[in-house]
Order: sequence, then structure tokens, then C-alpha cells
Amino acid sequence: MHKVTFPTEATLVDRSICIDDFVAGAEDDNGAISIYYELTAFMRKYSFPMGKCASNSEHLKNKWIVSGIEIKSVAQVLGVS
Repeated sequence: MHKVTFPTEATLVDRSICIDDFVAGAEDDNGAISIYYELTAFMRKYSFPMGKCASNSEHLKNKWIVSGIEIKSVAQVLGVS
């Protein structure tokens, strides 16, 4: 059912989660922002809050700052920077 409602996000989650870390990339800032908002909606629907946020997109980081989301300066996946 979730693949019908959230086809892009379901595919990203299937391919991009390692234990409790999600890592994805986009070709530009708009793509990164889109992934963030769509993935957040998807995860919220299933009661999985996103706890760590890191990006090299200044536009996305500015949106997080306005929303009061803490930004990690160093991203780690499975303990590797």
C-alpha cells in the first residue's frame, strides 16, 4: 500500500536505509528539498521520526534552520563519517 501512496519514498527507503540511518542524494537543491519533505511525510505516516539531519545543500539547511531542526555538521552512517 505504501508503494502506491509514496512510490518514490518507498523505493528510497527500501534502497537507502542501513539499520537506522538513511542516506540519499539528489542532483540539485530542489531535488534534495523534495526528498526531505516527501520522506518526512512518509516517515511521519508510519510513526518513524527523523532524528539526524545533515546535508551539503545550503537551501535545505536554511529550511531546517527556519523550522528549528538541528543540523549535524558531520554526517555519520553506521559510525563512519
